[in-house]
Amino acid sequence: MRHVRDVIRLKSAGMLTREIARRVGTAPSTVRLTIRRFEAAGLTWPLPDDVTDAVLGARLFASAVAGSGTRRGHRRHAELARLPARLWPLHDDLQWVQSLG
Repeated sequence: MRHVRDVIRLKSAGMLTREIARRVGTAPSTVRLTIRRFEAAGLTWPLPDDVTDAVLGARLFASAVAGSGTRRGHRRHAELARLPARLWPLHDDLQWVQSLG
């Protein structure tokens, strides 16, 4: 959670996403996702003293865990991620054959 706190602190100071990513050592897309999750959780900076790392993690990632794998696209992405890229067309063909019954 150290990076989450750093990202939010730097963003509240008015720093650009790319600069935050460079300083924290992550991708700009990760910074944007962290900020989106922080805002969706209804949190504000500075965080109250009673918000521990465990509470912060639970609030930021609760919706991500609850919604994971619910849409077909997410399941397909997870399946393809386990396969080498050269097998993706075969995977699509197999899915099509299985859908025929």
